[in-house]
Amino acid sequence: MNTYAQLQRQCLLSISELAVFDSQQRRLFFRKLALLLLMVTLGLLYGCGGGGGGSPGIELPAGLVYDASSISYVQNQPITPNTPRQSGSPITQYAVAPQLPAGLMLDPVTGIISGTPVQVSAANTYTVTGSNAHGAATAYVHIEVTAAAIPPMPPTALHYTETAVTYQVNIAIHPNLPHAEGGAVEQYAVSPALPAGLALNAETGAISGTPNTVTAAAVYTVTASNSVGSVSENLSIAVSSAPLLPPASLRYGQATAAYAQSAVIAPNLPTATGGEIAQYSVSPGLPAGLSLNTISGEITGTPSAIQAATAYTVTGSNAAGTVTATVIIAVAVGNTWTLTDLMANARVGAAAAVLPDGQVLVAGGLNQNTAELFNPVTGQWTATAAMNDMRYLATATLLQNGKVLVAGGLLTSGSSLFTAEVYDPKSRMWTPTGPMSTARASAASVLLPNGQVLIAGGASSTVAELYDPATNRWTNTAGSLTAARSRPVIVLLSNNQVLVAGGLNSSDALNTAELYNINTGTWTQTNSMRFARYAGAATLLPNGKAFVTGGSNYTAGNSVTVFENTAELFDPDTQTWSSISSMTDARSYTAATLLPNGRVLIAGGMGNGGIYLSTAELYDPDSNTWMYTPDLGYRAYLSTATLMQNGQVLITGGANSGGPQRAAAVYQP
Repeated sequence: MNTYAQLQRQCLLSISELAVFDSQQRRLFFRKLALLLLMVTLGLLYGCGGGGGGSPGIELPAGLVYDASSISYVQNQPITPNTPRQSGSPITQYAVAPQLPAGLMLDPVTGIISGTPVQVSAANTYTVTGSNAHGAATAYVHIEVTAAAIPPMPPTALHYTETAVTYQVNIAIHPNLPHAEGGAVEQYAVSPALPAGLALNAETGAISGTPNTVTAAAVYTVTASNSVGSVSENLSIAVSSAPLLPPASLRYGQATAAYAQSAVIAPNLPTATGGEIAQYSVSPGLPAGLSLNTISGEITGTPSAIQAATAYTVTGSNAAGTVTATVIIAVAVGNTWTLTDLMANARVGAAAAVLPDGQVLVAGGLNQNTAELFNPVTGQWTATAAMNDMRYLATATLLQNGKVLVAGGLLTSGSSLFTAEVYDPKSRMWTPTGPMSTARASAASVLLPNGQVLIAGGASSTVAELYDPATNRWTNTAGSLTAARSRPVIVLLSNNQVLVAGGLNSSDALNTAELYNINTGTWTQTNSMRFARYAGAATLLPNGKAFVTGGSNYTAGNSVTVFENTAELFDPDTQTWSSISSMTDARSYTAATLLPNGRVLIAGGMGNGGIYLSTAELYDPDSNTWMYTPDLGYRAYLSTATLMQNGQVLITGGANSGGPQRAAAVYQP
């Protein structure tokens, strides 16, 4: 009999038995009773999760995530069951809110989502909560159901937990799990065949098994596809007979993350190289409501308490060694604006881009060749090297090599520039490129999948050009635009085409639009927008449609400029435009920023009567509605808008009635 049971038995005495004890026996009895009560109290504390986290074996659910977190299903077609995974104490009950689309169901015991959707359903985010007697963990699943006649959206991104890994022969591996974004993946395939003993699950994309043959390191291309497109990820895999190698590197997709309180976060995914990581841990403990999956390393959950930016060290380990990564997490009240420290220089019509390290480069503006960096962790600005030319209304594009291309713009004299230059974040220096063939300002640019940059408009010419980082040179596209356009909108579509729409020619605002075919280098006119507009705002929505709103409408025969509040969508499949709900405020010279939650932010700009605006609005594609955010905090016309790696949006500079401003603000979705 153990000590606890002995004490319990010896203390179960009646009052009559206690009455006949002598004083020494009574003292001994009360000592045993006190010890018993202490043990019971400690047992209750540890059993309820108190006392610094609970006794061994008592854990909260942790790291809840689904095999597929963003899915497009087809009406009346059975779905591949979507299975959850987590690494904490077993979950005993699952629940989802809001209710899943008709025909789909969540198993309350296993958490598996299955069924056959029977009705078309707009894209929506569903929160799954897995709980047990000690607590709960949350995950999100973004689901849409399309009509059978509408093709699904192609997958747009594919990531694996282990990207360059060495396995040990004859030892079972932890499944290497994918994370796909965009449209639903119908099938996974790999080429060449994986090392003997390993297999790819064609439905889930998971790589698992026990390698049984020593294999030299080789590149394996995994392709995730559906009926309308595909995306690939290259994995380096080796199988060694030598002792297990230690992990070589570890990093997270969001090294700096700012989350909104009480909102389910998108999983923060690790990628690792070297020997396979067997276990993950984090120190200090993550913010309340967030948890780490100790097998896959994913950070998931719903943050419940506000906290300042804090550094967390994630450790990935196996029997041979460890590797660490730092993740900085802040939790704030959502849908808020916060003014940053002032920039060193007042700027209007500047260019901005987010750098690979998470900082934001802001360069140029009216009468400016200076540049500075914003650090989202510290909220501070630091100066960097100045550009070679003053550039007002230039374009900025982040290149695949991590450098930033700034092209064209206006000099103080009003002359458009042929020149462009590249900023290197490592050296913090600017290097000129070869000259463009056409001087241009108020142009539009976009990074193409092949790494080149397309720039169009911003000149009286219809010439469009391509910048090749490999040669540092510009070449004209094979075809030309059908119209000269200043201040057009540009959107990279998911079908390997680029949409350019609207703009201002020598006398009128345009409603025409055209498509650039990346494969052929040619331009073709497509259907016109419902409204003529220049200096509008545009972005690509998760459903693959191009969103365009705002801008100005002007004709030579009418000296009054009309500011638009209208919005419309371009469908690449049908090449047609459709009107959607209008903004509350008409506004021009602003930007559209697609947020991680699928909504679109529009901030500042100029409204009717030449009013400088400090208002901001959100468009919700699911409900086709607009809503105000809180006020931006200052009036911002021709400001920059940059989506940072932490999910926040940085608005910098712009003008009010007093001229260019040094102000900047951060939006927390």
